[in-house]
Amino acid sequence: MKFILILIITWLLNGSVKFIVNLYTSKSKAFELIGYGGFPSTHSAIISSFYFYTGLNYGFNNIIMIPLLVIFWIVINDAVNLRKYIGLHAKNLNKLDPSSSHREQIGHQYNEVLGGVLVGLMSSILLTYFFKI
Repeated sequence: MKFILILIITWLLNGSVKFIVNLYTSKSKAFELIGYGGFPSTHSAIISSFYFYTGLNYGFNNIIMIPLLVIFWIVINDAVNLRKYIGLHAKNLNKLDPSSSHREQIGHQYNEVLGGVLVGLMSSILLTYFFKI
């Protein structure tokens, strides 16, 4: 149960940070920017919180850390590379059909992914050492 709790808390924390950043940077468009892309990356925050929480509670030398590290790498790679190409594809579709409205900002920049990893690390540390979950 505590592993699901860490994921939910990280998702809520990251969503709150993302909304505040969008509100500060885009003012009235903050609600429109909820979803894919943006700072910090929610996917990166969730997988990194799971990785760091497991490492902090069971040791980073534990065998379970190997598949978690692989999943961590796949999610980060997806956020930076694959989703960037999906966004480029959406941009080309929008050029072909101007009446379409495919979302072009889907992928993440490296700083957005790093922000998500830091949110995941922060939530893992808070829940492990301060809230003893």
